[in-house]
Amino acid sequence: MTILSRTRGGWLWMALLAAASAFAGRDADSPRIGQLPLDGQWVPADLRIAIVGPDWQDVVYLDTAALLQHEAQPGGSLWRAELPAGTLGGGARLEQRVRRVGDDVTVEIGISNLGTQTLAGVFLMLNVPAPAFAGGSFRIDEIRGDLPLVPGEPHLRIREGTQCTLWNADGTRGISLGSDTLLRLLVQDGRRWGPEFSILATLHAGTPPPNHVLRHSLVLSALGTPQPPAPPGALALDPSRRLGAFDGFGGNFCFGLDEPVTEQVRQRLRPRVARLRMHLDDLGPPLAGSGDSHSAWMRMLAAADRPWSELWQNLGLAETLHRDGTRLQISTWRVPAWILDHPPTHDQNRIAPGRYDDLAGMVAAYLDYLRRSRGVVPETFSFNEPDWGANVIFTPDGYRDALLAVNQALRRHGLETRLMIGDLSTAGDGNAYLAPVLTNSTLMARAAGISFHAWNKAAEADYAAWRALADQTGLPLIVGEIGVDHNWRDVQLHGYDYALREMAHYLDVLRQARPQQVLYWEYGASYALLPPETRRDRQPESERLALQQHLVSFTPPGAEAITCHSPLKTVSAAAFAVPRGKHEGYTLHVANFGAETSLDIAGLPYRIRRLDVVETSQGVCFRTRRAVPCKAGIARVTLPALSLTTFTTR
Repeated sequence: MTILSRTRGGWLWMALLAAASAFAGRDADSPRIGQLPLDGQWVPADLRIAIVGPDWQDVVYLDTAALLQHEAQPGGSLWRAELPAGTLGGGARLEQRVRRVGDDVTVEIGISNLGTQTLAGVFLMLNVPAPAFAGGSFRIDEIRGDLPLVPGEPHLRIREGTQCTLWNADGTRGISLGSDTLLRLLVQDGRRWGPEFSILATLHAGTPPPNHVLRHSLVLSALGTPQPPAPPGALALDPSRRLGAFDGFGGNFCFGLDEPVTEQVRQRLRPRVARLRMHLDDLGPPLAGSGDSHSAWMRMLAAADRPWSELWQNLGLAETLHRDGTRLQISTWRVPAWILDHPPTHDQNRIAPGRYDDLAGMVAAYLDYLRRSRGVVPETFSFNEPDWGANVIFTPDGYRDALLAVNQALRRHGLETRLMIGDLSTAGDGNAYLAPVLTNSTLMARAAGISFHAWNKAAEADYAAWRALADQTGLPLIVGEIGVDHNWRDVQLHGYDYALREMAHYLDVLRQARPQQVLYWEYGASYALLPPETRRDRQPESERLALQQHLVSFTPPGAEAITCHSPLKTVSAAAFAVPRGKHEGYTLHVANFGAETSLDIAGLPYRIRRLDVVETSQGVCFRTRRAVPCKAGIARVTLPALSLTTFTTR
């Protein structure tokens, strides 16, 4: 177990990283204890005592200390260790006495001679497996909180108390840590680093005084009465109830296109739909009196289209994706500074009055150059997040006027690209912002879709409003960006907790908004799907990339979403009917946010005899499993803990 740190909001951020086997096969006669008795059964609980150096860079654990000695005693065990000189805590003597009294386990801790080095402190850590406790609750004395089903912020609660309990989702099993003195207690969702929830108790903060002996007496208990597992219900499909057409999953290729991870992701996924960034940076103002700004901008683009330039990379990627058969959208982010009415900033830039025609002309020139030089005509054009301003902000009326100028420029140069309405920054109500566009018949005649960005969670009513707007206008509903943390400067991407959050978010958006396309943010390097340490591997893997592979590979264009219902709050699913020869096929993406469970999949056509199975879980990426037989429209399946499993028919 490793401890990392950073400071955030005044609290020390402590990450407890445990191996996946932390609760498996532990000898009960160990200073880590491993499990607690409960009416003849066992509840997993992993205990560790840690001495932590300054800045949390070095950690020594009692159970890994050199010269660890064990002495059997009546009703329990005594563990002793003396830390070697020259190491963290060198010369310190540690004792841990463990006694079982009924179903309680008493732990008495004594640590002496620690005052020779500067320390962050001495801590006790009690970990429980997240799959068994996700969706449950915790309590520090009388203060209650939830153990979330889907990972979020790691720190759930920190306060002083004498007792902390954790309970599973149905309240049948729990663990308790009690102390004879007031302790600083932290309840942590550790799924960013390992599959566990943790209680962190501060036994001493900082360096103890010389010759001071730390003594603490703690009681660990398993709680509740184990219940036999209830028979699972069925995850029910209804292929007769169609929820709308689905044109595919894909992603954004916008930033960091020069890094190898972008090409690795493209080759692995071969996405069905993609969104590109329009690179207008190289365009200057047309020469006064030239009379033909379009030709001037085309020449500027040709001059900037040099090997390895940013423009060259953008255009080349568009050509490659087009050759792969990917449907393309394109959007503006940055615009040249000369059309702004102020010095450029990172976001919320405003176009100068009277410059909308120049902006539209540059958009048309870029699309014309892309068509002539690479043979690529994107299906749609949009301004990225015009309501928020990444990187240009428009008022509602200004947004309408800018789109009218673009529409006129596209028509003038015979460009077939149509308009994507919206591309708004959130799933919040977009009706008010879009009203001037929605009531303009010229723009609605040119519109090919309506788009919002699904960052973080939104209210179900917001998703429903977008669905209603799409139905009202008859336009396909597009999720132009989807992600769970828009703080791109410090987002923590590469833990399995982020993969779980993405998995849950996708399924929420699919169920509540019923979009026709969903585009991940992003397939470029800025939200890289592969962690840096894997990118030199011959076949680099990550769970986040594997989740995209599930969605892209098994949900082709021409699919239709169908109704499905899960009987368990820890299981969420999305189902699709897919074109497949003479008979319709089916794809079912099933996420399990709890412990391993078995259930029936029901409602399949009787002609289906088997389901092919692909699994992604922590450390397991897009792995084919043994096919599951179907009989009379029912298949019994097992879902691994904290996993996405895709079931498909032949």
